[in-house]
Amino acid sequence: MHIHTTQTKTQSQALLGRIMDLLQGFIARPHHSLASVGVAASTRLVVNAGISFTDATWLEVVERLGDVVDTSLPDVQGVCVCEGVCERGCGGYVRICGGMDM
Repeated sequence: MHIHTTQTKTQSQALLGRIMDLLQGFIARPHHSLASVGVAASTRLVVNAGISFTDATWLEVVERLGDVVDTSLPDVQGVCVCEGVCERGCGGYVRICGGMDM
């Protein structure tokens, strides 16, 4: 029985890796609906199976989710550049992005 349990854990770990690959693929899609499917499924996986995760499994899941966040965030550098605060006493009014007032 011990061998069977070890075999099952090994297979579960391999399956989890494949599932995470699939979910990462959905989350990284530029199409909002497909990305939402990946986020929802990842959430359900963590909520429902998380109780049985080992520390190593949690580390893998968190690292993979962090990776997909890093790769799927849009590049906004240079889009929102603060040019300064209004000098006319307008309550913290800030000019952003070369003249777009916010």
